[in-house]
Amino acid sequence: MKDTILNIPEEFISYFEGKSYKAYLDTAGIPTIGIGSTKNVTMGMAITEGQVRERFADDLHDAVLRVNSMVKIPLNDNEFSTMVDVGFNLSYKSSITLSGYVNTDKGLFKKKLLLYSKDSKGNYLKGLLIRRIAERLLFESRDWKIVKEFRKPDFSLNALQEAIPSLFDDSTVDG
Repeated sequence: MKDTILNIPEEFISYFEGKSYKAYLDTAGIPTIGIGSTKNVTMGMAITEGQVRERFADDLHDAVLRVNSMVKIPLNDNEFSTMVDVGFNLSYKSSITLSGYVNTDKGLFKKKLLLYSKDSKGNYLKGLLIRRIAERLLFESRDWKIVKEFRKPDFSLNALQEAIPSLFDDSTVDG
């Protein structure tokens, strides 16, 4: 169990969530504000920089608690940071499922992680797939920042899916 929040999750989460002072609907249609905060958010809401920081600290703390309650095996700092991002970004149900994979077999977790890149209709979303790739790289203690290349507008979802086998020799986007 880890009781400290590492710098990696903040940098990592902020990179993917961005920052918004006004509420917006995320890809799942959930009102969101600040750095991926969804608690008690209503459309039309606006917050200050101080409130962004407060919300982020609270949300990050909740994600750490979620990981500590669900993961029952020792994790290195990068594995822990990955699981904090999973706890921050995915639903409680998805977090439970992925934590179960980690507890059972880290290799299985790494393969299944990429599957959590779809919208509610089952379509892959480029941004989520990039985030899952970055999470896996971080979990493996590799440089997750290489995903910046994938975020370029001319890098298509198909090209991204085709790049996965070259990044991970044991996995494809379909698990």
